[in-house]
Amino acid sequence: MNRLSSFSVILVFVVLMIIGAGVTPLLNIQYTPTQKRNEISISFNWQDASAKIVEMGVTSKIEGIVSAIQGCRNIESHSAKGSGRVTAQFKKGADMEMIRFEIATMIRQIYKNFPDGVSYPVLSASSAGDVRESILTFTVNADLPTQEIDTYIQDHIIKELALVDGVNSVDLSGATPFYRELSF
Repeated sequence: MNRLSSFSVILVFVVLMIIGAGVTPLLNIQYTPTQKRNEISISFNWQDASAKIVEMGVTSKIEGIVSAIQGCRNIESHSAKGSGRVTAQFKKGADMEMIRFEIATMIRQIYKNFPDGVSYPVLSASSAGDVRESILTFTVNADLPTQEIDTYIQDHIIKELALVDGVNSVDLSGATPFYRELSF
């Protein structure tokens, strides 16, 4: 039997380690892996419109056109004060570029029938790797009017958190900046 010398074996392993170290920067590393999902989101804004009006005036119309597209298996929508979002999921193997084109064409046709003040809907294809999720959520309670709590948080907490490296965004929700008290 012809045996390899230990020097040859070590040399081969060193060469393989160098090749591995050279290829390492080419690896795609993510916190959450990107998965191809058959999902399209349509979002829009309507300044100062209540959630009920947003639902009746825009969200339901977008849901109607999206549900008519072949291959649509699920639709979810969210209407809030001043904005709305419709997310549609399609069957595996669906041609998402064609579906996106079809939705964009239909939205272009019905946009002229939307109420004044509605922004043009934005379409986005979703993949799991770029979904932003909240890492921390704080609840602030105090024996102060909500306007004062809101002002304090804006001035002291949000500004400081936004300066931290790696923080994408800091949002404040739930505060009602003004209130009226009637007594008679």
